[in-house]
Amino acid sequence: MFTGYLLQYLDEGTDMWMDIVPTTVPLIAGQGFALWNNQAPGGAQMANFMGTFNNGPVFPPVAFTTNGWNAVGNPYPSAIDWDAAAGWMKTGINNAIYVYRGDMNAYATYINSVSVNGQTNLIAPGQGFLVQANAAPTFSVDNPARVHANP
Repeated sequence: MFTGYLLQYLDEGTDMWMDIVPTTVPLIAGQGFALWNNQAPGGAQMANFMGTFNNGPVFPPVAFTTNGWNAVGNPYPSAIDWDAAAGWMKTGINNAIYVYRGDMNAYATYINSVSVNGQTNLIAPGQGFLVQANAAPTFSVDNPARVHANP
């Protein structure tokens, strides 16, 4: 699907974005990725996602070995609410999300219910974001965190 793009994952141990080159590398549900599209003017291009929608709990790979920064992603075809009373397991995770905004060349954040650069508690379908572990983390998202909203 991403042939011809630069696709990367964040290595928590080195705090570096690492290239994904072989097309055989599995993309894990809930893991966040960085994607650069040099194929079209302005980086805009249509992409079709095919397959079965995620439904039920998703356990993104999250670690705390050096700095705790982890790229995760909304695995659902609907928005998710970071503040939802149910549907999350966020043990050992700071109460904050960070979303890179290419249009601003800056991060939009939602930290302890405070929005900066437009980020709110709602995370768009498929949106990648950063979280920071502060101890041995346990992190998952489940259907009760899903909402019908247009973030």
